[in-house]
Amino acid sequence: MTNLSIQDRINQELNKIFQALQQLEIFLRELSNQSDVMYRNAEEKVLIIPHQIVNSYQTIINEIQLFCNNLSKGET
Repeated sequence: MTNLSIQDRINQELNKIFQALQQLEIFLRELSNQSDVMYRNAEEKVLIIPHQIVNSYQTIINEIQLFCNNLSKGET
């Protein structure tokens, strides 16, 4: 790895998180535009969340946790 300043390395990691959030936003917008969104039942209107959304959220959570862990160790 090149000799980047701590701030530059933090910015790189934050950019990764930001890009993941942008991808998730695009996916959620596409999902909300679909007319065939499925619900568990008509009374509750509980949205059945596709695995793709769960995986997107998990990716973001993992990126943030990794970043915070590395930051606490003085690494990014």
